[in-house]
Amino acid sequence: MIDFLASAHAIDLVLALIAVEAVVLYRLARTGRCPLRPRETLLILAPGAFLLLAARAVIAGLPGLLVPALFLAALIAHLTDLRRQWTNRQRVAASGDHAETGLPALSPRLLYRLASTHSFSERGMYLNLGYWAEARTIDEACEAMVELVGKTAGIGSADDVVDVGFGFGEQDIYWTRRFAPRGIVGVNITPEQVQAARERVRAEGLEDRIDLREGSATATGLPDACCDVVTAVECAFHFDTREQFFAEAARVLRPGGRIVLADSIPMRAEPDPWRNPLRAALFSIARAALAVPRANVYPRDVYAAKLAAAGFEDVRVESIRDHVFPGWSRALAEDAGLRRRLGPAGWLLRNFPDAGMKDEFDYVLAFARRRTT
Repeated sequence: MIDFLASAHAIDLVLALIAVEAVVLYRLARTGRCPLRPRETLLILAPGAFLLLAARAVIAGLPGLLVPALFLAALIAHLTDLRRQWTNRQRVAASGDHAETGLPALSPRLLYRLASTHSFSERGMYLNLGYWAEARTIDEACEAMVELVGKTAGIGSADDVVDVGFGFGEQDIYWTRRFAPRGIVGVNITPEQVQAARERVRAEGLEDRIDLREGSATATGLPDACCDVVTAVECAFHFDTREQFFAEAARVLRPGGRIVLADSIPMRAEPDPWRNPLRAALFSIARAALAVPRANVYPRDVYAAKLAAAGFEDVRVESIRDHVFPGWSRALAEDAGLRRRLGPAGWLLRNFPDAGMKDEFDYVLAFARRRTT
């Protein structure tokens, strides 16, 4: 975290995230869609913003009383926010209401609508960070990731597959040609992606083998025990909640069916704002801006336990982050086409330090089998 804060580019990145988060939260609060008052949304973000501005001023060598003034403003804002949190805790204790507190996550539908139809890869329309064990380009890495998921799931000609959060459907086209499953049903919450993916499938002449639908990961509307494989490639961290998705996957899988996820999770539990307020503020801002519900913030051991509790056995949750984050960071630094396709997000992601990403986040390949009894 020290290395993270020492980078001017990293500070600019987080300040940009704070600005976006402030606007979104304030508008949500004004319309009653956020469990905070409008002024509270700004108060939550103020301590981290003031401290980061102070750090930026130090790096820039700005003179005068600016730096101590910013630190004083951060302290006042933090103490005021602690008072707000304490009042809220007392209210929760008195009412028995255990609703989620902290920054509410952006809607995944909104996040991907803002992204429009931009994809990471050049030739296809993949939306994953890539598996870089042997890949040298973003196209090779994205394809390697879906190959890894397909092989881990053991997709074969007798399998009915449900792919949740299919993005632009590129992996479904790949799996159909590579593994020839009996059929794939895709479920995705973003209408623009569903429409674009259907057009891709139609252009490939695979409409009779790939059925793409708009719907929720936690309530797919599919029949009980209707499939042999459930997949989720780099999207389950958005699901509200991932645990409910596990239960839904167990419902639609036949006994002995497999679930495989490529997923990003934190290396450790969410930091305590009382013990480490700055790290907690930065973590909370990043989580909310990336549309990750707070209930989805847990490390690998908890991930495995939640799969088991949902009705799965033979659970394996393996970290593959060393084959994901370094290659992705290198591609962002070297591939101008990738940054151009990502638009403004490309600049932000490029300036997210590789060391900070590896220290704070894990990337896992999870496999489990639906219990037969």
